[in-house]
Amino acid sequence: MKKTHGFVTKSVVALALLGALPAAAGTATYAGAMCTVVSGFSSPTIFRSGRLLNQSTSEIEVVCPLQRNVSIPSFTEDLSITVTVNDPHLTADVCCTGYVAEKDGTTLASDRACTPAGTADTANTKSLAINLPSVFAGANGYLNLRCELPGTYTIGTVKHPSVLASFLVSE
Repeated sequence: MKKTHGFVTKSVVALALLGALPAAAGTATYAGAMCTVVSGFSSPTIFRSGRLLNQSTSEIEVVCPLQRNVSIPSFTEDLSITVTVNDPHLTADVCCTGYVAEKDGTTLASDRACTPAGTADTANTKSLAINLPSVFAGANGYLNLRCELPGTYTIGTVKHPSVLASFLVSE
């Protein structure tokens, strides 16, 4: 009886330790509404659908948190981000940058993607592909996504906002 009790106790401890580790690598989709403005003079509009819209006339920059799913024990990142945006602007682009950073904010890797210059589209979304190399980020390192959304673009009397709809993270 005592051997069984010891085995059960060790199993419970092992499961508890596994629960404390970061989640296994996978894919997750996040709403643009999770992002927070870090520069610019206006607040974005958030829709129930989870989209974030810049309805002001000036550019804003937002930062978006990402769940960190690392490969144990090396704590390396191998990350791809697909950002879904609307860019109605003829002279400005929606740009997003993905980062892997150490706990002190030191950038270890980054990649940037922008909508094609001068290709305004008020009706269709565009996908921005960001790929980060596998790097060692340390136990307390973090990931984030920063996006720059130009101000509204007016066609006739209709104002068209820049939109951050969602971002898909694959590790």
